[in-house]
Amino acid sequence: MYEDKTLESLKQEILNKIDLPLAKNEGSFLNELASGFALGNANIYVVLDEIYNRAFLQNAYDDILDARLQEFGYKRKAGTKTVAYITVYGIEGTTVPHETVFSYQDKNYVILESAEPYVITSGAVNILVMAEKEGKDYNLTSSIELSCDLNNVDKVTNMVIKTIGTDPETDDEFRDRFYFMQAHKGTSGNIDDYVNWALEVQGVKTAKCIPLWNGNGTVKVVVMGENGRNVSEDIVTAVKEHIEMLRPIGASVTVATPSVLSINVSATVEVQTGFTIDGIKEAFKIVLGDYLNSDVKEITYTKVGAILSSIEGVVDYSNLLVNTTNKNVKIADDQIGAVGTVLFNVGVIE
Repeated sequence: MYEDKTLESLKQEILNKIDLPLAKNEGSFLNELASGFALGNANIYVVLDEIYNRAFLQNAYDDILDARLQEFGYKRKAGTKTVAYITVYGIEGTTVPHETVFSYQDKNYVILESAEPYVITSGAVNILVMAEKEGKDYNLTSSIELSCDLNNVDKVTNMVIKTIGTDPETDDEFRDRFYFMQAHKGTSGNIDDYVNWALEVQGVKTAKCIPLWNGNGTVKVVVMGENGRNVSEDIVTAVKEHIEMLRPIGASVTVATPSVLSINVSATVEVQTGFTIDGIKEAFKIVLGDYLNSDVKEITYTKVGAILSSIEGVVDYSNLLVNTTNKNVKIADDQIGAVGTVLFNVGVIE
């Protein structure tokens, strides 16, 4: 908005308004004086330009975006902390104090309070812990080994997640959710209402509504996380409870997360010299996974063939089967496709 308010233009404006019989050329006293004032004014216009841009939702971020969208009744989704069970192995009778902190790299977990102290019996004890901070990075696998500053403890591992940790909603995600809800205004419990209500719950990235799925008065809401993946039962329960507070009287609402439909692929592949069938298989799985994550409603047989042909090192292929058939595979509304078994045999295609 203030592109014309440059240092040079501001300095020239100042010099033009000075009506004195003194030199104004570069290096003169008046020129240097005007340069100082112009620099200060130029910085002010830079700030004003930033303030102007942040007044618009498409450019707003952080606290300004929160304040702007709160005017419409929207709040940013806060992140959630991972809650999980871990197993502490060690010497019989060792007590694990409540203040013990378990760590993996830069991630810390604290013990959730319990009425009784945790004591190692039969060589191990299961402990319920919570991540120190919000975020999905705290969702570790069961094979990860944690550390702690306790004597008589051999190892800490076997993390079993009870509640999945999630990241706070980013500026782009918050803004996109607002735009989506503005474009899909709900009224009196229509399809858009149920989708919007589901999207208000932390951990839900996309949702779909299936009206009359089990007869009159029934509604099914299918909720998904990142990349169209299924979510934890905790999130499903949270969505159900949230919708129950808002739904019209008389509606019977079922909330579910998609069931996984494994997409199994087999084929005979002619491999180019310098490549391996295992390398081709891994590359194929990645591209097929991206295709399945694109919210497809039907797995196209020819598309799977095109993906296989596109993999570097594939000369040709034959006998391609997708879920034991050479036809398209349909995906139901409450299903998501996921890469299953991939079986490639090496052969020479005539």
